[in-house]
Amino acid sequence: MAKKHRILLPVLALLLIGACSRNEEIEQPTSPSGGVEVAILCDNTKEPQIYSLPDGTRTWIDDNDWASTRWDKNDKIALWATADGSNYTLNAQNFSLAYFTPSYSTAVFSSTVADMPAGTYTYTAVSPVPESVSGTQVSYQIPAKQTGRYEGKWDILAADPLTADVLPLFEQSNQMLETPPSHALRFRHKCHALRIEVPAGRNIWGEPITRLVIDFPTEVVGTVSFDAADPSAPMALTEGSKSITLDLNTPLTDEAENYAWAFINPTTVSGDISFTAYTANGYRSHTLSVPIDREMAAGHITPITLTIPTELPVSYVDFSVTGDSSNLGEEPYNLIVKAPEGMTFRDGTTEQTFPIDESNKYTVAFYGDLYGDLLAQQPLQVSFETENAIVPQNVSVASFTPEGHLPVSVKIPYLFFEDFSLISSFNAHADNSIGNPDAIDLTQYGLTGWYGARAQGEAGQAIRIRLLGNGLVYYPARIDSGPLSNIKADRSVKVRVTFNADASGDNPDRMRCDVGTSEGRGGFQGNTAIPNKIATLTIAGNSSVSYTNITGEYSYEISNSNNTTCLCWEYYHNNGWVSGYRELWLDNIRVTIVK
Repeated sequence: MAKKHRILLPVLALLLIGACSRNEEIEQPTSPSGGVEVAILCDNTKEPQIYSLPDGTRTWIDDNDWASTRWDKNDKIALWATADGSNYTLNAQNFSLAYFTPSYSTAVFSSTVADMPAGTYTYTAVSPVPESVSGTQVSYQIPAKQTGRYEGKWDILAADPLTADVLPLFEQSNQMLETPPSHALRFRHKCHALRIEVPAGRNIWGEPITRLVIDFPTEVVGTVSFDAADPSAPMALTEGSKSITLDLNTPLTDEAENYAWAFINPTTVSGDISFTAYTANGYRSHTLSVPIDREMAAGHITPITLTIPTELPVSYVDFSVTGDSSNLGEEPYNLIVKAPEGMTFRDGTTEQTFPIDESNKYTVAFYGDLYGDLLAQQPLQVSFETENAIVPQNVSVASFTPEGHLPVSVKIPYLFFEDFSLISSFNAHADNSIGNPDAIDLTQYGLTGWYGARAQGEAGQAIRIRLLGNGLVYYPARIDSGPLSNIKADRSVKVRVTFNADASGDNPDRMRCDVGTSEGRGGFQGNTAIPNKIATLTIAGNSSVSYTNITGEYSYEISNSNNTTCLCWEYYHNNGWVSGYRELWLDNIRVTIVK
């Protein structure tokens, strides 16, 4: 039932008072073959009862009944009719608004139904038409996100059972106007409503409010259900939420007669109700909490006079770009800043994009009072966007100051870079004596998407792969990187791969390293050939090589790389007698786009 402007609430349907007028905009139902048109009267008028309860926060919460409701042209009701209490001649039959009084409070609803046998029936009804029906059990959704308007779809009504004879038959619709139906349903409101206003001078912030978040100490919205045949019984709430967000169609200001409405499931509230206001640009106020211990009963309104506090203190981070594009290989044109999970920027977004320009200053704002603890543990993600890539890096801003500006410089990165500084120690069958073990997933060790067979890593330092020979049989080693995921989807680019590498063990010249690419996802052993071999390298020996001392530098190019391309290294015996382990040590892998 959609209500006109700010009308207050329950419905009592009684006898028709005054003449009815036809709403010409209402589309009349057509009669099915063998059907008849019947009608029933609904009248909604009630004198309000008002109670008052001030509190110490300058936010007053009063309570009163709905004074009246008005039917809307699009309203429908669902009607049940039973002659014996168990079998239903009408089962949630939809009735549409046909006529109303000039005040809209009294109306006639009609439908086309099969001919009803003469007799005495018990009628009951609900409005609006339920979202689901099982017998007389009905369910509705009171959403956690509402508009702040007086929405009839959330003003759930249930009629008291009415015992009367068969519904009157009208051969022509205009007969309802001449002789209104005598059957009259008496409705009761099932929900509780909040009516929120900001009195003059109480918007301390001074900005129109476009969003209002209301948090309760108990669940107040969700899926509600009840038995239409027992309208006085409370509704059951499932899949509940304690929070309501009003995305206001009309901004809330301190102008007179400016209200925001919220509908909730009737409940007893004991604790703090908190209100947080937002402006159109997403800025957030301090949160105002109101202590309350009372029943918010069905069919009652809680008028709230609200004070809008000032905005939360704002902290700023001023990013600037250093270095040139030689590492990345393409000139970036956007700087993208992303907040960690659980945080938003001042305007309510989690990501902001800045075109890179001569000013070289890119400022993000946030509420340090809310997210200081989070930022002490988690960085912001700063990404550079080029024609063919978006390359992220993590940047700590834990040293920000409340209401101050923190300057942070960020360097243009490589397309792909791995120095193993964030890995934990692992051993992927590096010490196996014989055999070709399966590669293992190294994601759990800080190498997302990497796989290794006969591979080993030292926490925060570097990795190595180890082949084994006994003079007759040789067991190669292989490692594959994660994908070059920073390349944009559906793009293919030429890249240069540069890395540091050294060999250890006797006769390193008898070993070879194949480099190339795969599509990742493991599924190989140390002796499995690289799917796309690019080059074969001889890695020089280093008698003092270690995880912290890898000095050789090598590079190769890949002509067609995309965001699924993975880098591969396979170390194997080439010629001559070799006995025991031989290692290829790897560090500082850098990938650059080649234009």
